[in-house]
Amino acid sequence: MSYKLTTPKRRLTYYSGKLETLITRYKAEGLETVMLPDEEKEISHNAARGKLQRLGERVGTIETTTTKIEEKLKDYAEAIDSLAEPSPKDVEDFERYSSRGEDAMSMAFDYTLQLQARIRAFDRRTQASQNILTRAEQNAPQMSP
Repeated sequence: MSYKLTTPKRRLTYYSGKLETLITRYKAEGLETVMLPDEEKEISHNAARGKLQRLGERVGTIETTTTKIEEKLKDYAEAIDSLAEPSPKDVEDFERYSSRGEDAMSMAFDYTLQLQARIRAFDRRTQASQNILTRAEQNAPQMSP
């Protein structure tokens, strides 16, 4: 193996593993299955904002790590291309390591879609609940001093 390939391969492996770990940990938290509030029940603004914030943070870390994998895949491909004649093992390694990175990114893409859908649904439901409360407050009898 060429020394030129060691660093890009190691970095790609690191970020691919990091993304796989993040997805596994986030799935264990179950944020993609957070129950939406019923329209009849009041949900505090702070509770809703907290859940939305956690969902948004998860999407952000996944997207950041995915971007790093894309960068490292590019670096690794450029390192392979810069070799006058890559060995069969170098080519085989590239296929294996790039496949792992691509698999991690695919898994991340699917999970990010779930989180983003949950964010939109939660946000819409929270807005609907707040609209109901606002209408109820407007229709409430006014008390005179």
